[in-house]
Amino acid sequence: MQGLYKRKGYPKEWIDKRLRGIAVRQDLTDEWKNRGARSSKEFAILTNEIMHGAFDLKVEEYKQVKGLQRENLRDHMTGFNTPNYFAKCFRKQFGCSPSEHKINLAQQVS
Repeated sequence: MQGLYKRKGYPKEWIDKRLRGIAVRQDLTDEWKNRGARSSKEFAILTNEIMHGAFDLKVEEYKQVKGLQRENLRDHMTGFNTPNYFAKCFRKQFGCSPSEHKINLAQQVS
């Protein structure tokens, strides 16, 4: 991911901040899962509360400010605007698709 941002010409400080943000969001998602959040609706409620606390805007208001219509907010915030683009970057970084990675992890755990 860092290499991609470098090739696009982003400054190191921006890249570092972006990667930290992605890591924090992933840690937060993992923590929610550990505490029992399972459904998309539960994640949406938690996301809405965090957005309101951090930016004083609900998710829908934030999407209006950013001019987003049908885009996934998480994808927009992480820079992955389509699932295919995410899968392509994931494969380049880890050598397998996200689905293959999930299966591999499940096999390691069991």
